[in-house]
Amino acid sequence: MDQKLKFQSKEYQFPKSLWFNYYFAHRADYGVIPFTLYVTNLTKKKAFDTAQEVIGQFAKSEKASLLPTVLIVKLEYHSLFPLKSEYWQKPEFEIDRTKEIETLFQALHKPDLYYFIVTPSYSRDGNKEETMMGLGMATLKTAKDDIHLWMRNSTMPVINDAKHAAFYELQTIYASDKTGSLNRVRNINNYVDLGFGFKKTD
Repeated sequence: MDQKLKFQSKEYQFPKSLWFNYYFAHRADYGVIPFTLYVTNLTKKKAFDTAQEVIGQFAKSEKASLLPTVLIVKLEYHSLFPLKSEYWQKPEFEIDRTKEIETLFQALHKPDLYYFIVTPSYSRDGNKEETMMGLGMATLKTAKDDIHLWMRNSTMPVINDAKHAAFYELQTIYASDKTGSLNRVRNINNYVDLGFGFKKTD
């Protein structure tokens, strides 16, 4: 625990909207690997710029390539979720980040059923004087027990002076292609399926 922080003492202001990117990497030994960055973005432009940075990084990689389609997702604030001191105790088991990413992808297909969980965390470079909002996982709106289980066992970094996490709902999905253009996705199934197969855009 950071001694400079008073445990669960602060109410963080959650932005009305946040953006995150969903990427699809490819490795010869694994096939298609979906992933997101934990850090969210405050604007669509920042999300797009981040996508271009990640694409540039993969262009230098010899082990993996990035598939052309990047999904850029807008989330809207819904409500607060109270954090409990037990969430900072040693977990009974650790929830793999891959499982968290799978829930985010499932929520893109059935957004009306899911909340996206956002928590206060440190900045991209680990600067503890600067905070940002981190995207953990998506959870079914009816599965309250799953939320507590995840909070108790996730390895996601959460600032320990935070009183609340927040629920967000999906509002809009865009797709950025290799030309750099953005197209609104009206039917996610026209882009990708749950088996991570790629289809023609709508």
